[in-house]
Amino acid sequence: MTRAIFVKKAQKDYPEHSIKKGESYYWWKFRFGGKHFSKTAPKASQLTQSGFLQTLYDIQERIEGVGVDEDLDSFLTEVKSDLESLRDECQSSLDNMPQHLQESSSSGEMLTNRIDALGSFMDELDGISTDIDVDEDDIRSNVEEENPKDDSEDDEAYKARIDELFEIALEEETNEKKQQIIDEIQNVDSGD
Repeated sequence: MTRAIFVKKAQKDYPEHSIKKGESYYWWKFRFGGKHFSKTAPKASQLTQSGFLQTLYDIQERIEGVGVDEDLDSFLTEVKSDLESLRDECQSSLDNMPQHLQESSSSGEMLTNRIDALGSFMDELDGISTDIDVDEDDIRSNVEEENPKDDSEDDEAYKARIDELFEIALEEETNEKKQQIIDEIQNVDSGD
């Protein structure tokens, strides 16, 4: 993987990259290819020319960026599908090699290791449950216990206040559970 260089102040304008003189930017260059510029730090997927690593790093970056507002079932399904496609590409490359090179070359060994690592990655993700189990009755009881009826409130106003506090508490509890699942997803070893 190539390394990005940070420039604190541009000495001239780079209009094709929307960088003005005096602005900070990053640049990097591959052995074969032109110079690349960015106003923000490049992601790992941008610093490699390996199609395999670009895809793997992109998946890792998506996992790092997942938030509680996303549908975790759909997210995991999409990630596992992308990993499966990547594994299938590696398997296809390995299958297209002559038999003696599959077993004795460094390329064959690398592809075999990648296939195994991607399989383990998918297996670990398969083991993560995205079920969010919250006890709404328990949450409502806690809200009522922590917020007794005020003497100046009528029953309708009290119920409206409890309902509003319940919705807030339910969302907080749900987001906390989702964050625990996200932490579990983010802690899976991708084997790169």
